[in-house]
Amino acid sequence: MDHSHLTVDDVALFVAGRLDGSALQRVLRQATGDCRRCREMLRFAAPRPAAATPNPTAEEAAALDAVFKRVEAGLGRHLALRAEEEAGLARLRAKGAGTPFDGDYRRFRRVARTVPGRSRIEHLFELSYEMRYRDPEAMWLLALGAAAAADNLGALPIDQGRYSPAQKADLRARAQIELANAHRLRHSFDLAEDCLEEAAGLIEEGTGDLHTEGRLMDVYASLLMDRRSLAEAIDVLAKLQRHYLACGETHLAGRALIKQGTALHADRRHPEAVAALREGLAAIEPAADPTLVATAQHTLVLALVEAGCFHEAGDLLLKNGLRQAVA
Repeated sequence: MDHSHLTVDDVALFVAGRLDGSALQRVLRQATGDCRRCREMLRFAAPRPAAATPNPTAEEAAALDAVFKRVEAGLGRHLALRAEEEAGLARLRAKGAGTPFDGDYRRFRRVARTVPGRSRIEHLFELSYEMRYRDPEAMWLLALGAAAAADNLGALPIDQGRYSPAQKADLRARAQIELANAHRLRHSFDLAEDCLEEAAGLIEEGTGDLHTEGRLMDVYASLLMDRRSLAEAIDVLAKLQRHYLACGETHLAGRALIKQGTALHADRRHPEAVAALREGLAAIEPAADPTLVATAQHTLVLALVEAGCFHEAGDLLLKNGLRQAVA
């Protein structure tokens, strides 16, 4: 699942200064990235400057200033709304601070009614993720609640007029992706695939959020691995790694490489697995995800043994043991 390419409309909105937020980031990243089709579209659709550009008249300069002011006002409003959403999410997190979530959402309800929709939905995502190993059924129910909240975004007074249709599509897409992941962990693979297909359609209606596209590929690769479609999963993960590199997300690109190494190891392509795992471990930020580091190192030892690199496997085990001893 590759990124959606730039269209003539994308370029026209970009040139007119009518993009902001993730939509603007998407155009800039794809225009400066390694996608030849996107670069060609920008060259084809963008207006070509005249050989000599005259200074604007007073009337033209005033019109341009008005455009800049509208852009600044739009960005200011966008940042203010996002700050309000972050504050709302912090309030919900504070209600659950200090005690693991036990599956009872009632303690959050009063606060949830007074915070923006994105805050409520993000919090449900977090609670769902927290329950993924302790209670997959609760994880699924919370993801189902997030999907319902996203589908009904705008029903509460605080959300009316707050989100554009494209922003609503983004949140609905993310909710379907997390619901797909919950279905996957319950081994309901067909339902997971249905959710991912719906999410892919919603992404086309959204703002072009690159992290949502990446998350879709990530969960799809996990589903393929669960179904033992390893060759296809490896291809998807290679695309995911390139996607995150184009976004400047080095840690997430490294995570995709580690996941690809795991799939290569399961497919008995051990030398390739060793290379992918080493490159992935070198790219990630260890402090950001110690569990990922430990899992990747364990898989690397197994792949080294299967590849016949016994001395390197022993050295890695010794190195890890010494780290644990002095930790």
